[in-house]
Amino acid sequence: MALAAWLLSLAAGLILAGCASTGPRALALPGSGKTLDQFHADDGACREWAGRASSDRPGYDMAYLQCVYANGNRIPVTGGRQPAYVSPPAGSAAPGAPPAPPGLSR
Repeated sequence: MALAAWLLSLAAGLILAGCASTGPRALALPGSGKTLDQFHADDGACREWAGRASSDRPGYDMAYLQCVYANGNRIPVTGGRQPAYVSPPAGSAAPGAPPAPPGLSR
């Protein structure tokens, strides 16, 4: 009976792990002048691109943040007591920012 209970617990754990979110563990916000719909489109495209660009969690989060920033959205920046949010200049990528992933426009 103990083996059956252990197998049941293992199966339940695997099922719950499969339900966990696979999205970014990083915060991004719409850029200045962007609508929520535009941000959602960027967010979805960047999640997909980050999934193809990286095979581990830290790399996924970094690729996601680079993508949303390169597309004119805001990301948190630490350094003070409260996080600040930065957005690249309108109509241009930030210096050193990666190019927008294929299919995404600035």
